[in-house]
Amino acid sequence: MNISQGLLPFHLIQDTSKVLPISFGGLPLVMETFRALGFPQAIEKRLPLLQRPGKYREADYVESFVSVFADGGDCVDDFEILRQDEGLKKLGLRIPSPEAARHFLNAFHEEEFLQSRLPHQAFIPEETEWLEGLAAGQRDLIQKAILEEQPWKATIDLDATVIESHKQQAYWTYLQEKGYQSLIAYCAEQDMILADQF
Repeated sequence: MNISQGLLPFHLIQDTSKVLPISFGGLPLVMETFRALGFPQAIEKRLPLLQRPGKYREADYVESFVSVFADGGDCVDDFEILRQDEGLKKLGLRIPSPEAARHFLNAFHEEEFLQSRLPHQAFIPEETEWLEGLAAGQRDLIQKAILEEQPWKATIDLDATVIESHKQQAYWTYLQEKGYQSLIAYCAEQDMILADQF
């Protein structure tokens, strides 16, 4: 059935196929890469955080965060947008609620590690056990990616990067925006962040 429109030169055509559309066309490639590199297994091995049976596993949370960020999201409330996409569900993306995502993130936080922070001073707290586990999973991923490509050289750019944030705890940066200034080791040939100090 063609439905004639007004001023613009297009027609709406009723789709009678059984194909399930996806609003986020690029995310299946992100999901496939995430899984092909074995990141879910690395997360489960290195990050036994929840330690209880439940609807979502640690790898589901991490894959959800990767998917939200890849899609341009910047807060856990954006999880709800992806949760509504039936096509992503059909492909196996298991996205928890924003509240469950907040709970997951809070497990990485140890308030006592921040007690010695002085206002407006550079501060690098000790990493929690869970942050160390996440970093170990990231190292597994990097090692797998490098072993598969076997690069013959690596140009490492070590630089501070301002990450804008609207959190109350964030301070003003030299770029005249509130945020954090993390240190990142970036490999140019692999187009990959190898390490960070946030």
